[in-house]
Amino acid sequence: MIKRLAPLAVVALSVIAAGCGSTTEISQTSQPVVTTTKTVSAHVPHLRHHRRVASTQSAFTSCRGYVQVGSSTSCAFGNNVFYEYFESQPEGDFSAYSPTTGETYDMSCTGGSMVTCTGGQGASVRFPLSAVEIYTDRDAAAYASSHDVGPDEPTAAAPAGDAPFCSTHDCIDNFDSGTGYIVECADGEWSHSGGRPGACSYHEGETDVTYP
Repeated sequence: MIKRLAPLAVVALSVIAAGCGSTTEISQTSQPVVTTTKTVSAHVPHLRHHRRVASTQSAFTSCRGYVQVGSSTSCAFGNNVFYEYFESQPEGDFSAYSPTTGETYDMSCTGGSMVTCTGGQGASVRFPLSAVEIYTDRDAAAYASSHDVGPDEPTAAAPAGDAPFCSTHDCIDNFDSGTGYIVECADGEWSHSGGRPGACSYHEGETDVTYP
């Protein structure tokens, strides 16, 4: 019985020895790198406000002066609005003529340092109040005499009475071709081109004396 078990014991020991003698190789693998991406929304303060202001400013076009008009408004009408606003003071409601359409439109103006007038067919006009404050009756007369401000507006100041003006005043040679207001030149003669470029240019310039 002992002899039969001996071979089995030898086999078992061989297996154990084989197991003890074997080595197991462990592969070292890199651990995966986990990258976390965080989206940060940058907050730009007042960005919408700046865009809104820029949009408002671009909605107006300069008429090469202090008058600005909206996208659907002509400069000819815008300048007439400024003129009528000056003439209507201290009222802020008036009518203005559009040379573009040949129609007269009701306008209403509001504002502080910047006056904004709206009305007509979506018309919008704005100008600084400081420009109105330095505007004079003489400026208004010169504008009315050289621009189409409407069929009911006089184009020039006319001498009073039936007698021709130059029959009682010393007039320059081209008096009758003038398109401004009547003004006395520095040399004593009278011109009908007051407020216009070159008025009294050969008569030592204009004075502050106008007629009537």
